[in-house]
Amino acid sequence: MERNIHILLISTLLLLGIGQGGEIFLYPSPIGNFLLFERNIDQGITDWIDRLSSVILLVSPFLYLATKRKAFLISLGSVLFLIALCTLLRGSKRNYEIALFTQMARYIYPFALMMYLSKNEKGEFWGLTLFRLSLGSTFIFHGYEAYIGEPQFVDYTLYFFKTLMQEKDALLFLKVIGVIDIILGVLCFRIKSPWVFFYMAFWGLFTAFLRPYYHGLELGLLPMLLRAPHWGVPLLLALKFYKADLKNLKA
Repeated sequence: MERNIHILLISTLLLLGIGQGGEIFLYPSPIGNFLLFERNIDQGITDWIDRLSSVILLVSPFLYLATKRKAFLISLGSVLFLIALCTLLRGSKRNYEIALFTQMARYIYPFALMMYLSKNEKGEFWGLTLFRLSLGSTFIFHGYEAYIGEPQFVDYTLYFFKTLMQEKDALLFLKVIGVIDIILGVLCFRIKSPWVFFYMAFWGLFTAFLRPYYHGLELGLLPMLLRAPHWGVPLLLALKFYKADLKNLKA
């Protein structure tokens, strides 16, 4: 099972880098937009910064795999954090105030992975702690967005259920989902049930899949890939706790 967990961790890292790096390569990033509109920096410079950020995101996971140097995970996590921070500072997106919390599973992932793979019990403990913290934050604040009826979530729900739901039904459905997400986000700090984390992994994968389902592959594939930690992290925790349960049964 350890081999499967390692493959999962590396796959999640690669998908995160490719998804976020590809999106910044094709479209202006929150970093570039913040510098352009809030700091009045020349667009030529902000475009160059976006390209550099894209290269770091795309290349760092592969360089880490080739060299095992932690600096590449640190650079990846730092750029991801800057994206979340500039989303907050720019203030041009809905619910921008909680961007650092909704995106925590992404920018914490490289740092948590670095600790988890440090080959000592203390490092693995803190790595798992960071994984749980970031996952809980992401679920709690995405749950909050669902509960208040985030328009994009309403659109996804109506599109998925087609004629089975009207807007008022979608809003009620999202309130229920929001409450469940918030409860799971709080519980994941304490519980060790693999089945709860298996559900969270399924839900994280399903909500990521809604991007290409709604927008099409051309616009939705990269947003789906960059959300890999939303299902990769809970699946990691599910496998770890499932393995522990198996050991307890055999003891």
